[in-house]
Amino acid sequence: MQNKETKKTESALKNRFFLYFLVGSLLVLLFSLSIAIRSIIPFKYAQLGQTTIAIKEVNTNATRVQGLSGTASLGSNQGMLFDFKQEGYWAMWMKDMQYPLDIIWINSSGKVVYEATNLQPSDYPIIHENMTASRYVLEVNAGVAQANKIVVGTSIHFR
Repeated sequence: MQNKETKKTESALKNRFFLYFLVGSLLVLLFSLSIAIRSIIPFKYAQLGQTTIAIKEVNTNATRVQGLSGTASLGSNQGMLFDFKQEGYWAMWMKDMQYPLDIIWINSSGKVVYEATNLQPSDYPIIHENMTASRYVLEVNAGVAQANKIVVGTSIHFR
């Protein structure tokens, strides 16, 4: 009798282990898929004060070098987010730009650490660089930072 109960207990433990393994595997698969999907979706959003900005994320050297250079315009609620994947000091310029920009440096915690506003295409070859380490650089149309009261210390949320 005890042998049958032991076998039932062992069987129940095996079933429970299999269930945990299955659920764990599914969670890992879903997490992996979310990372893969996120890497191919070109736009996400940044919340600047009361304004939501659709941003195109660039995170390769080739796309960072190109940036917004040579583009005719940027939509009123659009921007470009440079993700450097690590904290550092990132230099930006207005090479081949055709419209003015606000450039905002943001650390990994989402805090603005530096900003250069109302930069004109004629500012080239002046180089703008943060003095406090940042992970991200956000480029938006000139005036967006002021209109949304974005200053050093402001939090910017990405989604």
